[in-house]
Amino acid sequence: MQAGCVCGARAIAAPQTDEIVALPRVGEAVCGLTCAILGLGSFFIPWLIVPALLGAYASVRAYRRARREPAHFGGLRLAQVGVVLSSLVLPGLLVYGGYRAERWYADEQERARAASRARMLELSLAIQSYQKQQGALPSPQLQELRTAGLAPNLVTDAWGKKLRYQPTGALAATNPLTTPLLTQYRIVSAGADGEFGTADDLVLRDGVFVPAAPDAEK
Repeated sequence: MQAGCVCGARAIAAPQTDEIVALPRVGEAVCGLTCAILGLGSFFIPWLIVPALLGAYASVRAYRRARREPAHFGGLRLAQVGVVLSSLVLPGLLVYGGYRAERWYADEQERARAASRARMLELSLAIQSYQKQQGALPSPQLQELRTAGLAPNLVTDAWGKKLRYQPTGALAATNPLTTPLLTQYRIVSAGADGEFGTADDLVLRDGVFVPAAPDAEK
């Protein structure tokens, strides 16, 4: 209690002044933490990587300012939490992104294999159609099919590699009068690696897909 004026009133607190008290700013720390929390959803919604990056930048900036000028910038704890969340989200996204990219590549290769099998089956049907018409298999160059218009666009697989057609007997007669006339053949795609004679080859023998035998087609 302080002594009052002559009227008998006593002062119970310090007299008020017109001085403006500046409070530390915490907006950037709050913004960084909020964005970092939103960034956690980027594992499920890809575009949320944007607030994740903003959160990392804002949190680091707020942390540095709060350490350097604590009288003007507050929210040190909030900034620290934002930095920790960002440090977890961003590496996690890189790992998750790598996993998704690997899955996408695997799916693309599987689609390419399916498309190649479809082309090989179409080519097999064209070969069988030619055989019924002419009584003999076409030559390995498939020139007879092209001439007959049976396989104008079926000579490459989905990877752009030329399909390899091979009669599997001693004779694939271009002269239908030649005997004996053999009916066995196989169609081979080099697969994703583009190399014949490896384990990822696609092999169609007499209209039926069979396991590839490495080194057999080189």
